[in-house]
Amino acid sequence: MVYLIHFDTPLKHASHYLGYTPNAVTFITRIKNHKAGRGAKILAACNAAGITWNVVRTWPDADRDYERKLKKCYNLPCYCPICKKKRKR
Repeated sequence: MVYLIHFDTPLKHASHYLGYTPNAVTFITRIKNHKAGRGAKILAACNAAGITWNVVRTWPDADRDYERKLKKCYNLPCYCPICKKKRKR
């Protein structure tokens, strides 16, 4: 499972985080860990700075290779429903 997190306020140049977890059970644990400041450093930095964030999209059947493919495109906002909605205004 691949998931996309949107930061309500950008952290320097970053406004999204893309992650991978093997299945839905570990996904729930992974998000709890991110909320607690464990795991990805960028999410821990968001938490420390008081920046709120939310999971906005998931790809349930995607694997790590798909995550890498999305990361290599360097355009995560194009996959974010919040950013797409802002662009349409």
